[in-house]
Amino acid sequence: MATLLMLSGGVDSAAALIKLLSENREPVFAHHIVLSDSESSTRHKAENYACDRLVNYCREHYRDFSYTKSLWDFQLPYLAGT
Repeated sequence: MATLLMLSGGVDSAAALIKLLSENREPVFAHHIVLSDSESSTRHKAENYACDRLVNYCREHYRDFSYTKSLWDFQLPYLAGT
């Protein structure tokens, strides 16, 4: 059975990816959403960098897997009053 993992760039998703890659040979699909919004003009850059480094490390030290990312570029003024 294939597994889809959402990568955030943090330690939890990194540990989950390593666990999936090292404990079985089933296909792994990892996806990162680059979330660019008005509240953080730089956080998405750090998360994106961390994910790219993690993916390269895991491919080199564990095994290959599918990796995709998507960009959600939106400002959040419509959520300010919620």
